[in-house]
Amino acid sequence: MKKFQRISTFLVGFICCLTGIWIFFYQDILERFPSEYRESLIIHGITGQILFIVFGMSLNGHALHYLKDGKNLKWGLIFFGALLLNFLTIFFLYYGKLETREIMHVLHVLMGFVIFISFLCHLHFGKIYRSMKKPKYNH
Repeated sequence: MKKFQRISTFLVGFICCLTGIWIFFYQDILERFPSEYRESLIIHGITGQILFIVFGMSLNGHALHYLKDGKNLKWGLIFFGALLLNFLTIFFLYYGKLETREIMHVLHVLMGFVIFISFLCHLHFGKIYRSMKKPKYNH
């Protein structure tokens, strides 16, 4: 990935995860009203949408290029699946009935953690794989 795209992915993803954890803390642990953390909800929604845009941009250049190798495919597919499932839960959070909103909220939070963990594992194991491909000695 290009440097600007990599930095923007990390920055937007970090802000989205941080605000998601903040909202989880306020909403589920402290049981506060949404008006008390409204700014965080807005920032989380905006950065989540930007994260989908940045992810879509990376599909053509990054994912299709490394799809041939298949070495780091597992964590990328977990990230991709969790991202799609999380995207679907958003619709049910906004437009679903009250019973489905509770289930989708739990699923949205769980998928958020899966996205965060799988993205970190994708980065970590991708760096290991890239370092294995580089020659150690230049003879």
